[in-house]
Amino acid sequence: MTRRRRFAGLGGAVAALLVVPLTTSTSLAAWNDAEWLRTPALTTTTVDCSAESGLVAEASARQVGGTLLGTDLASLAEVQGVGNGVDGDGIEWWEPSSAHDLDPAGTTTHTRSTSLSVAALSGVPLVSLPTLNAAVPGISAGALAQYSQVTAAGAAIGATGLVADRSGVITIGPYDATPPASSAISLSGVVPAIAGVADATLTTGAVSAVSQVDGCALLASELWGVGTDEGTVRREYDIAGLGLTASAPALADLVPAVNGAVTTLGTTVGGLSSGLTGALGSTLTTALNALNLNLLVGRVSVKSSSAPAVVLTPPDFSAASALLGETRDSASVLSLNPGGGTVSADLAALLGDDEDGLNGLPPNTLIDGAELAALSARTTGFADDWIVAVQDALTSAVAQTGLRITQTLTLQACLLGTCVDVATIGIDVRGTLGALAGNDTTLASQITITALGGVNISSLLSPLTNTIVGAISAVLDSTLASASATITALGPTLDAILSPVAIGVGGLLTALAPIISLQVNLQPDVTAPNPPPADAPSYRPATSTATAEYLVTALRIGLLSDARLTSLSLATATAGPVSLGSEG
Repeated sequence: MTRRRRFAGLGGAVAALLVVPLTTSTSLAAWNDAEWLRTPALTTTTVDCSAESGLVAEASARQVGGTLLGTDLASLAEVQGVGNGVDGDGIEWWEPSSAHDLDPAGTTTHTRSTSLSVAALSGVPLVSLPTLNAAVPGISAGALAQYSQVTAAGAAIGATGLVADRSGVITIGPYDATPPASSAISLSGVVPAIAGVADATLTTGAVSAVSQVDGCALLASELWGVGTDEGTVRREYDIAGLGLTASAPALADLVPAVNGAVTTLGTTVGGLSSGLTGALGSTLTTALNALNLNLLVGRVSVKSSSAPAVVLTPPDFSAASALLGETRDSASVLSLNPGGGTVSADLAALLGDDEDGLNGLPPNTLIDGAELAALSARTTGFADDWIVAVQDALTSAVAQTGLRITQTLTLQACLLGTCVDVATIGIDVRGTLGALAGNDTTLASQITITALGGVNISSLLSPLTNTIVGAISAVLDSTLASASATITALGPTLDAILSPVAIGVGGLLTALAPIISLQVNLQPDVTAPNPPPADAPSYRPATSTATAEYLVTALRIGLLSDARLTSLSLATATAGPVSLGSEG
């Protein structure tokens, strides 16, 4: 069973809607009633971490930010974040003014939230977000929510991301099911038009971030050496996926091409029944005539016969039909969806870790597009592999078709007007077409000639057996040859449709490689093991009376085309600064 790491909410009427733990940390509880004097240079004011008063704290969260083709997303009300703070007198401030108050009765804990409820950004058609119909506090699963909370005891939490269920909890960690995409960026204004590709889009799965600081405990440790700062700052992020999807309407033509071949093959295989029935009737007459010549005297004929029964198990073409849905390459990076008319690349798997994608990376991980250029060379090979997979699936379906032929005949010999029963021929052939075709030994073993008294005389009358076997084999071989010709002819048809698309997707990856960059787990105050990028967002560093502002951005996507920069930040959360009252 897949487990989720969740941040639980506070008690109270609206607590179930909270996203992160909005209580102080356990380390704080261990220092109840502990008081510390400021250094003489900072006067002698005492600070009590058990009393929820006197500290200044701030927090914020924003799901979407940055610059898109010259448009500063900070100016768009649709994607405005949420933030709040409390001053040394315990008075709260917040923005935007419309933010929901999740602690309306609270005096020392203040929680604000907003949700994104737009399908597209006004004036910026290249970015789309899920359409949300519910706002906090009536928030529904699948919504993008932004939360901030501060307390007078110096705790601050910012969180943003996809709400996983009706509890209002934001998930950080594995998902039980594939979450909905949280954003899409059209590349039509970024990469040039490419033959075979109608449009291209970068898509992300749910992107979440949380930042939390126990400011009082951190100040106590840093300023007075009391306790420890371990666990006082916590930042996490989660990226449920990052992909590139190319739209290619021509792919839809693969569907009727494959379905047409399936129909033709079904008709071909279905013709076995009449073909075998006719062949067995004429063959037996020929064989008996030959037998009469060999015996020289009398005449052997059929006294009685059951009608030949030919039962076919209809071929199962489901494996071939499944290839018209989403099919992945051997590395699970490229996928083809003829029914949907798309080719996709799982960039999270390609650029990150095979298992965790872009999660679990150290702060300030920078990923460039070099892997995209390498991936472009694999698109045509993937297309060829898909065509072979379709042909193999069709071939296997025909070969695995079940066949059973049954017939019983009683032979009699007549001499000078007197006829006596001499033998019984029993035909009970069963197996798959693939196993029976070209296997005369197997066929012969399932044809029995028995003389009076039950003695098997098949070996004595092998010419008769061989004639029957030859008749069955001829029909099987003809049917399979016709099926093979249909499957072989399908290859060039599929290639003519798919090859231009594969070449176009390869060109798209090549064009995107030099202009894309990804920054994962961006934390501007952290310098090791990776320094922050030169254009990292600003933050407020720690001072002698205040903690730093602890910022984390789950994912920042950078695109540079025609000197127009796109830098889209997804899921940014901040906690802090937390400072010593009016001194902060």
